[in-house]
Amino acid sequence: MINNRVRVLALDDESNILLAIETALQSHSIDVDCFLDCESALRSMHCHVYDCALIDIRIGKENGIDFFKKMRAQGISVPVIFISGNSSLSEAVESQKLGAYDFIEKPFSADKLHVTIVNCIDFFRLKNKLELIRPENENSRLVGEDKSMLL
Repeated sequence: MINNRVRVLALDDESNILLAIETALQSHSIDVDCFLDCESALRSMHCHVYDCALIDIRIGKENGIDFFKKMRAQGISVPVIFISGNSSLSEAVESQKLGAYDFIEKPFSADKLHVTIVNCIDFFRLKNKLELIRPENENSRLVGEDKSMLL
């Protein structure tokens, strides 16, 4: 469970959806930066650190999956949860294959949104901790003959 304040980016072309996201998450002490277009969201991602991003699959004439690819190509590795009210199953599958944490269909409840974000952030924090303790290569294994080392 998240134990310190987090910051989430929300990208959707519908201002009422952004307001609902902001209201739901602020009631759980989660800071939310809302954006109606990809260009503004991308600029903000270069200037701020986000714990998670909520990205609509269809953002006006733009595509959220293309935006996700552009983020990754620019070295932005924030965990992503896609949201959509009118996407296809193939888009949901593609988003998962590209490395998105989850896919939520609109309309979604405030509780569902909150739980998904908490789980996403917790998962990626744990993953990052594990990567720090994982040996860099096979040569960094301990080598020894003592019985206590062989257990």
